[in-house]
Amino acid sequence: MILDEGMTKWVNDFAGLITQAQSGTATTLPLKTDTGLTSVVSATIGTVTTTFSGDSVIFQHTIGTSVANNITLNEHELRFANGDSLTRHLLGGVNKTASYILITDHTVSFIRGT
Repeated sequence: MILDEGMTKWVNDFAGLITQAQSGTATTLPLKTDTGLTSVVSATIGTVTTTFSGDSVIFQHTIGTSVANNITLNEHELRFANGDSLTRHLLGGVNKTASYILITDHTVSFIRGT
């Protein structure tokens, strides 16, 4: 059995490894063999903030009003500090303009058996 103390340590340590996120324009479905975004918009790379909730960690990434304008963002990823990707998912086509910021939240949950 994983103890609460150990789970808290594990979640916190894991959260410290994910430091970046970015978006791209590709619309192909993610595959577990992907090694990152298919079509990166490099200006969208940025740091993530983390919030903890029980056995989960929420990663939040913000793209400001001056970034990626007049581009349709379709994909997003979480990245380790060395640039390796943890996740890739589709956004559904966000037509980014200077009129708003784009905030994405990713929740990673650690599930344990009894």
